[in-house]
Amino acid sequence: MDHWTKFLAAQGLENRLQRGLRYARQGHVLNIEISKSRITARVQGSRARPYRVEIRLKAFPPEIWDSIITIIASQAALSAAIITGEMPEDIENIFHKAGFSLFPQSLKEIAAECSCPDIANPCKHIAAIFYILGQELTKDPFVIFLLRGKTKDSLLADLTKKRSSLQQALLSPAPDNSLRIENSPQAPNLAHIIKNYWQTGDNLADLPLATNPPQSPCLLLHRLGKPPDWPDEPDFIEVMAPLYEHVSRQFRS
Repeated sequence: MDHWTKFLAAQGLENRLQRGLRYARQGHVLNIEISKSRITARVQGSRARPYRVEIRLKAFPPEIWDSIITIIASQAALSAAIITGEMPEDIENIFHKAGFSLFPQSLKEIAAECSCPDIANPCKHIAAIFYILGQELTKDPFVIFLLRGKTKDSLLADLTKKRSSLQQALLSPAPDNSLRIENSPQAPNLAHIIKNYWQTGDNLADLPLATNPPQSPCLLLHRLGKPPDWPDEPDFIEVMAPLYEHVSRQFRS
């Protein structure tokens, strides 16, 4: 169950939401427009003139968005999911860390108005828009960001910029007052190491080696067979076997 469906299910308005669902499915919603923090729609009711519905959510101020984007940008997997258009399961946790909630927690957080004479709120016309909003969120999760005041393009641009900034900070050189390895008395002499890199030193003679000779010196010859260009005569294995046996004896001695 998605966040919006959970929210609607928790409001205790099952009858009105069911009527709104029927209204939406029967095509009574003539048009709907979603913009920053605002939804406007026209819903055909029992009268000739369609009712006008307006729903508003509170937009987050720029400093809150900056805090949220910083948290998202610091997590590679979360950033990648949002950049590819996915809504992470734990997206609400990110907003909770910033002290806010992305999705409404109660109807009191939603300002909804309808021009119909019904004094109940939400009326069935508003409920129909709630249902359609759920469909829109399923198709495009970025709609909820728009309703909180952030367009998709702006969100992705700010997130990409913040990711780049954080990566640059990680790759930046150490400040002048930090410890530098070349000034450390324990730092190795790199020029000496490079010059003598291939020299074994005196300790190599004391290096213990445990080796076992092959059980059959010609085993590899039999496995590989003769080379493709070797003629039928003389026999390749007969020619090479004495050499392999000689090497094996030298190894054992």
